Amino acid sequence: MIGVVVDMVFVYLIFSYIEERRRKKIVIENERRARSYLRFFIVDLLRFKPLLDRCLVEHKEFELFIESPEKFKFYDFQSAFNAKIINKISEEISVIESEALCDHIKNHISIELSSLQAMLPVISGVSKEHFKNWQRILYFMSMINKGNNTISNTKKILAKIKSFDVNTVKKFNVIQKT
Repeated sequence: MIGVVVDMVFVYLIFSYIEERRRKKIVIENERRARSYLRFFIVDLLRFKPLLDRCLVEHKEFELFIESPEKFKFYDFQSAFNAKIINKISEEISVIESEALCDHIKNHISIELSSLQAMLPVISGVSKEHFKNWQRILYFMSMINKGNNTISNTKKILAKIKSFDVNTVKKFNVIQKT
């Protein structure tokens, strides 16, 4: 009788371990799915040539994006690089602050906002911190979509994207590559 109980506990532990690994894999996949939407926002900012040109003045890292802004991958293992790129973009959009830049940002947000909103239930399964960041990103994008403070709200979005990246590194213990 004791042998049967021990066998049952052993089988239970194995299945619990397998289920936990499967669940963690799904969470990581959902985080990466969300990350791709955030990446696309940054890539679209890099497509605005006057912004990219200003970023190139002091930071040679941006040369990578001249031919193809899509080369910005927003990998979780490059958090320091991601932060550097996002910080410079945030700094330069304040300097440019042109109507053309605002229109470029508004156009992107008007196209992507509903897709980002649809991701909210997916993000809720990643972590509480990711969910909070995603909600704030949606809020600031909604404000831009309504025509409110495009540059200021874009900077807030970029700050929340950085926070999303930092939360990923912390939650999943991502080893950074330089």
